[in-house]
Amino acid sequence: MEKTVFISLPIEDLQTVIIDCVNACLRTNKQANAELQNTTGKELLTRKQAAAFLGVTLPTLHKWTLSGRVKGRRIGSRVRYYQSDLEKALQAIKTQ
Repeated sequence: MEKTVFISLPIEDLQTVIIDCVNACLRTNKQANAELQNTTGKELLTRKQAAAFLGVTLPTLHKWTLSGRVKGRRIGSRVRYYQSDLEKALQAIKTQ
């Protein structure tokens, strides 16, 4: 059970706390965006497109993703694959 605590806080201090929280969220978001920008130029493929690219079925792609053979990226509730990652996976599979 959570306890509720009420404190007296001047409005300026409350504004400072809110601004600090918003800035922390923006920094985190900015870092995530920077990571995505580092992958600029790489085409994102859907699961269906990735399976077709690899020449496998969707269940096989799912198994390969879970095992780490193919690297998938979760974007919201969807999984996407960079074409360059799929090409690397194909190279690794061919060399085994």
